[in-house]
Amino acid sequence: MKRAFDLLAVLAFSPLAVAAAAAVALVSLAVQGRPVLFSQERAGRNGRPFRMFKFRTMRPGKESDGERLTKFGRFLRSTSLDELPELWNVLKGEMSLVGPLIRMAVASSGTASIVSRLRLAVSMLSWEMASVRVALKVL
Repeated sequence: MKRAFDLLAVLAFSPLAVAAAAAVALVSLAVQGRPVLFSQERAGRNGRPFRMFKFRTMRPGKESDGERLTKFGRFLRSTSLDELPELWNVLKGEMSLVGPLIRMAVASSGTASIVSRLRLAVSMLSWEMASVRVALKVL
């Protein structure tokens, strides 16, 4: 049922999402150069790793994340447009639209709460992300 919802929602909004992603990719290429996408290994359902894609928001380098974050990257993050490529992961069944978000390092810890969360498909939007965004807007 959840997978059917994910597919229906992504397919329904795909014309808008593809147009927005194309626009972001073109502006990103002009402003930041290559590569346009950033990929990272994440823990998926049952701990199986998969490659997640996002639009790149930082310059390469050894500085801190805050120093490497570009102005355009800050805009992408504040609007969540950097996450548009994750819709490809949703279509492939590697992610869900709503659910837990688990990083590989955390998944390998093997604690009981993490193991129970790994039974679900990792998602684009999680309770943790939503609550952090609300807290940051209040501050």
